[in-house]
Amino acid sequence: MGQFLPFVTVCDFSASTTCYAELNGWVRPSTANIYALAAMNNTLRKLSLLGLPPILAITLALMSAHVERLGPDMVSYGNLCGATASDPCYKPALKGGFPVAYLFDAPGVSRERQLAFGEDKLHAGALVANIAVYFAILMLIVGAVWRRRSVAELDAE
Repeated sequence: MGQFLPFVTVCDFSASTTCYAELNGWVRPSTANIYALAAMNNTLRKLSLLGLPPILAITLALMSAHVERLGPDMVSYGNLCGATASDPCYKPALKGGFPVAYLFDAPGVSRERQLAFGEDKLHAGALVANIAVYFAILMLIVGAVWRRRSVAELDAE
């Protein structure tokens, strides 16, 4: 009953330094390999946390076009106004985007009072500013989560 079954440790240094222990055909990874896998998993988790905010920032900025507001800019929506019906009709411009409006309604080109990416005026600088704002907010959140997680890991040790 108190029989000791020795493991045979095998290392392969030709392709990479992988070691494993073998007992009766069963393979058990060495402790060094387990730590290397854990470190690689931690690195992949950090990279995914760093890769996710840019994608989310772009998505949030594009979806913010649904936040629409009017004015204060005035835009001509036709020329059948006034006493003689030959004066331009001015209405407040429809804008989309938050916190900075980047999509502006183009009267006469697209449907009136409806924003669309292919038809209306896109201000790229304002879109980049929105992406930067959302990215900064998301990075603050990721930093707070990392800080909180590292404090929790230090307390656990």
